[in-house]
Amino acid sequence: MAGCVQALIATPTVTLNDIAFAVVSDSVEVIHGFGTREVVGASAGGDSICQIVSLNITEAFGMLKFAVHTTLDNHDILLRFLGVQFLARLTAEVTGTDNITGDTLTLSSSQGTITNNPTIKFGPGGQIDIEYKGRSFV
Repeated sequence: MAGCVQALIATPTVTLNDIAFAVVSDSVEVIHGFGTREVVGASAGGDSICQIVSLNITEAFGMLKFAVHTTLDNHDILLRFLGVQFLARLTAEVTGTDNITGDTLTLSSSQGTITNNPTIKFGPGGQIDIEYKGRSFV
């Protein structure tokens, strides 16, 4: 059971193909990608009702969303990863550390691709939003 004092994992590290990105604060989101479960009821006669549970595999992929600041380096890396040679060939890893206990959470995915058409925002606070989809994060 978790203790009463816990720390948020507030400073995650994001890497794509072993290249670490300095991410915009509070921009990192991960969906594990285990798929959604559908539950419906079925009559079993009389007052008896059965649950029918199925796995919706159309959503069984991992997703990572994060933002980086608009810099020449980040733009160049992004352009390279958007190339055809990286379709379903990116690996992603997100690591975060509990600042109180030092425990680490690491989530990894493979066979991924950048799926959005990134918008490059210029100026102070400019950022590039990146979305990755691949195998489930484990």
